[in-house]
Amino acid sequence: MFLSGIALLSIGGCLELKGGGAEVTSPASGLRLTSSQQLAREARIFASTCAHCHVGHSGGIPRAGVAADWNERETKDFDTLVQHAIEGYRDMPPLGTCSYCSRAEIEAMTALLVAGSEIVVPAQVDGEAD
Repeated sequence: MFLSGIALLSIGGCLELKGGGAEVTSPASGLRLTSSQQLAREARIFASTCAHCHVGHSGGIPRAGVAADWNERETKDFDTLVQHAIEGYRDMPPLGTCSYCSRAEIEAMTALLVAGSEIVVPAQVDGEAD
């Protein structure tokens, strides 16, 4: 899955992703990819969609990897946050402008956004389960 064997670092509000070379199955296509290929795809999705609003902004938009922003949210349930991302919530459009993203990719992006917060990411999303 997305976060298996991948380190996520938050440095000055920016995200840096690093991964190894093990094979993973893409949740979107079912294709076998190296974790570096999957990581590159997920990083492109994040940079072209989520980052526009969730990196460096304020004004109530929770920032990626900033635990305090996510910990103060009323909703701390991961599945609810994923549903909000899919359906749209307040000023966030449905799919967060990623009209081509699968549910698995939305889950991966949500896991990335809430990294380090009190929000518990299910094992099937963070790579702990088979």
